[in-house]
Amino acid sequence: MIMTSNIGASEIARTTPLGFSMNADDTGVSYDDMKSRIMGELKKVFRPEFLNRIDDVIVFHKLQKDEIKQIVDLLLRRVRVQLAERELQLELTGEAEDFLVDNGWDPAMGARPLRRAIQRYIEDPLADFVLRSEVPAGSTVMVDRAPEGDERKLTMDVVQREAPAPVAVGGGEADEEADKPAELDAPVEGEDK
Repeated sequence: MIMTSNIGASEIARTTPLGFSMNADDTGVSYDDMKSRIMGELKKVFRPEFLNRIDDVIVFHKLQKDEIKQIVDLLLRRVRVQLAERELQLELTGEAEDFLVDNGWDPAMGARPLRRAIQRYIEDPLADFVLRSEVPAGSTVMVDRAPEGDERKLTMDVVQREAPAPVAVGGGEADEEADKPAELDAPVEGEDK
């Protein structure tokens, strides 16, 4: 059985500055120090009889910005699958990803608010955008950060994928022969010879 808890999260939030780093240089607290503080919090909350029944306690490091971006990508997979059913693709610029990370990560709650940020800034506007616009199949919806002061926060544009150029097969007179209907060597049923 695996159990998770936020016990000690307030201790982490109190001793670390806002941001994504968990290096001892940046926070002044090493991982080992943080783990011992959290174990102390566990002992305050749970009785020794309960703690003795637990095989191991793992204290996770604080999420880094790159890890939050990976979570954003994982959460967007469902949206991309839904768009693929309509033969559409979704792409985000680095600035759009940074915006989601900054607005979907909370020092006290970690990455939990990311799902709400993606719904608010991507899914809801994307649904309106696709319904409101004539988005042809095979297009890519490009999401970018809106200019400073724009209340939309993110912008969406349709990028058409270019159709592949026709491939020429053969050359010269052979092409003219290819345009003629094929002749049947054997008679078709019901046809007189």
